[in-house]
Amino acid sequence: MTAWRTVRLASLALLLASTPGLAQVTCPGGAFTWNDGAGTWATGTNWTPTGPPTSGASVCFNTANANPTLPAGTTTVGSVNVLSTGNLTLTGGPLRNFTINSGINADGPIVFNNILNVSPSASQAWLLNGTGNVFNSPLSVPIATAATTTITVTGAGDLTFNNTAPRGFQAFNWGAANVLSLNANGLGAGTPITLNGANADVLIGSAAALNLDNPVTATTTGQLVAVDGNAGVRQSFGLLTIAAGQTVEELPGGTNNVQAQPAGLTLGAGSTLLKQTFGGIYVNGTVSDTATSTLNLLIGLITPTGSQLDEGLHFLTSTTVNSTILSNAAGNSAMLGADGALTLTLAGAVNLGAGGRLILIPRSGGKIVFSPSSFTAPGNTNDIQLRGTAGNSVEFTNSVVTANGVSVFDGLTFQTDSNPPPPTVTFSTTGGASWLVRNAAQSLSGSLAMNAAGTVDTGTNLTITGVLAGSGALTKVGAGSLILGPGTHTHNGGITVNAGTLEVDGTLTGEGAIAINNGGGLAGERRAGPRRHPEHQPGCRVRPGHLHALHGNRSDHQQRPSARDRPDQLFVRLCGQRQQCAPEGRSWSDRGRAGQDGSGQ
Repeated sequence: MTAWRTVRLASLALLLASTPGLAQVTCPGGAFTWNDGAGTWATGTNWTPTGPPTSGASVCFNTANANPTLPAGTTTVGSVNVLSTGNLTLTGGPLRNFTINSGINADGPIVFNNILNVSPSASQAWLLNGTGNVFNSPLSVPIATAATTTITVTGAGDLTFNNTAPRGFQAFNWGAANVLSLNANGLGAGTPITLNGANADVLIGSAAALNLDNPVTATTTGQLVAVDGNAGVRQSFGLLTIAAGQTVEELPGGTNNVQAQPAGLTLGAGSTLLKQTFGGIYVNGTVSDTATSTLNLLIGLITPTGSQLDEGLHFLTSTTVNSTILSNAAGNSAMLGADGALTLTLAGAVNLGAGGRLILIPRSGGKIVFSPSSFTAPGNTNDIQLRGTAGNSVEFTNSVVTANGVSVFDGLTFQTDSNPPPPTVTFSTTGGASWLVRNAAQSLSGSLAMNAAGTVDTGTNLTITGVLAGSGALTKVGAGSLILGPGTHTHNGGITVNAGTLEVDGTLTGEGAIAINNGGGLAGERRAGPRRHPEHQPGCRVRPGHLHALHGNRSDHQQRPSARDRPDQLFVRLCGQRQQCAPEGRSWSDRGRAGQDGSGQ
């Protein structure tokens, strides 16, 4: 028994102990009562009155070790009744069938072993109060009545199916305050499962993937939808629906990193899906929700890598999520992923409270469009993390994130469409990330920290009014300008301009080599005076040093360094093709030719 089931059953025991007047099962009038432990069903003296029971008669068991063996053929009863003193194991064999006409009432446990078919003949109710109720035989609703047969289970007991049913039926309503365990496709293909009682739980518990298609609907707060199996197993089932106003939790069993895969997700108004560590939910279908529903994601990871990125809530088809995303507990994260060639749009509110985190995970061709209606994180200094696989993208379409930065990991592409972007952007220690600036000119108020090599693609102008920092190489592409505003920029990883213009209006302290390739240009501002925009000046490389300002606006003019300038400052002439930049400490030509050292670009 898994730990979570133990906790739930312990809570249930306390509940039952405090609930007086729980109805007890009694033998109905005219029933045949089993007198023996092990024995043959067909032996008349094993019954009171003397049997065997007539076809369609109800049967009753009140001994602690009742274990009748069915005869060959089909045995038909009215109802099966197990008293609180009883414990029934019904054993079959080849060509032995058992048909129930009017239901099961059991205070003690009931087990069906090795019976060819256990067949409810029509819709019926089962009362299960004992624990340890098991079908080691297939539940086989007749073909003729399958479309109209509904089984409704109530009580405080559990129920486990270990055998695959040959066909589905109209509905299975699980209202017992305990666990329905499916270790096989025990309810048949497509049979809808409704959790309609307090503490009614369903566990898909096989070690191997069952590939179920049963839709699951939860109608009461406090219910659980759980999966178990070997690590990495993904247990699929049909559409998961949570009724309006209800809260349902999905969780794994005893093995970490087991995944649930519903064929879509429907959240009623005011409903909540709660997901905690461990394991992931992979929604393989459309999401139907509202702005009043909530995805409460409390994943106990703050810097996930590798297989940890399988945790959280992931989507396998293109869809839009309108629910509020909630993760407001310190040490926890809302982890949301787009897995495959799809677009996931997050359009609802985001609430991280003072200590939560948001981690967006596009993988395998996935794209996440981040368009939250609002973003709430009072006093929260945690960056939004972008993780996944290289080349996948996250697009921020609006400017509701005003106080939290963005950290880009794993070589992802980050795109911003609105001004201002988040106040700080950090390229993590994994190289190859890109920032695409699109749709509107944008101004970054904080830092762009290049902790690894990356690319800034300025489809529109990007102004950094804060600080360009870090040691990772920066490659600038895109027709727009990258403008380094006034102030001191501490980046030292080198800059390559392949397209557009790098404009430096502040001070670069200790910058590495700056390469202006064909299609790129430099511009700058004197210590006093107008900004100057050079003509296209490809093919120039500036050697490492202290880039303070860019003087001049044509390739045939260069201001000489004056005696007032510090010797560690490098003044850059905007070089044309086949021309050289004069490095520090060399002579400068009034006509813009190379210095005396004859060095190359």
